[in-house]
Amino acid sequence: MAEITIKQLATVLNVDAARLQSQLSEAVGKRFASIDAEVSAAEKVRLLEFLRASHGRKAPEQEVRAPSQ
Repeated sequence: MAEITIKQLATVLNVDAARLQSQLSEAVGKRFASIDAEVSAAEKVRLLEFLRASHGRKAPEQEVRAPSQ
């Protein structure tokens, strides 16, 4: 599966790219140098889990996994 940039993901999600970059950095625990940095499937899963937790939603019963490559 091809990786996607923060900028592309922000466009798909209709959110501000700089805000998404900040959220990804906090969720994944690494600094993304720019909005042109690539985001892996595993990093997108961690972002989703982070956002669910920060908005008070519990994780689903079934474990969320990145698609196998």
